[in-house]
Amino acid sequence: MTASISKITSRAGIAQGTFYSYFDSRQDLFDQLLPHMGEELIEYLHDRVTHSRDFFEVEERGFRAFFEFLQTHPSFFRVLNEAEVVAPIAYKRHFNELVKHYLKSMGRSVKLGQIKNFKGRELEALVYMLMAARSYLYLRYIKNVGKQKPKKMPQWLVEAYMKFVRDGID
Repeated sequence: MTASISKITSRAGIAQGTFYSYFDSRQDLFDQLLPHMGEELIEYLHDRVTHSRDFFEVEERGFRAFFEFLQTHPSFFRVLNEAEVVAPIAYKRHFNELVKHYLKSMGRSVKLGQIKNFKGRELEALVYMLMAARSYLYLRYIKNVGKQKPKKMPQWLVEAYMKFVRDGID
């Protein structure tokens, strides 16, 4: 993200003074951008998985919702990846928040007996594995390099992911 404040304000169609009404600096913008977008993602996922019957329905709905969110917010993935370098504290905060929500959901599934073979720190490792799978599947099958909008997720990809989840987690 090498955008200057003048480029940012010009592209947004606002005056530089307006920018400074909301942000102290370009770094402040970067530090706030991912957490804000991350909160939107978490709310979107939560809305899509609420009232699911079990862990596997939550996981499938969450998987689909993640890609739906990226369809409507194609810049999210770029912001996420660039934040690791330009806003590392925000990047860490985003991942901590995402993991916290995912672990809470998995903890409920453990208590209900829907996840039997993973406990404690293994759950956190599992969360990171599932998040990594989503990211790399996005890069390989969904991201439409050079285009504004990502490609639509094919049904077979959902089915393959869920086979992986169902056969590997119980």
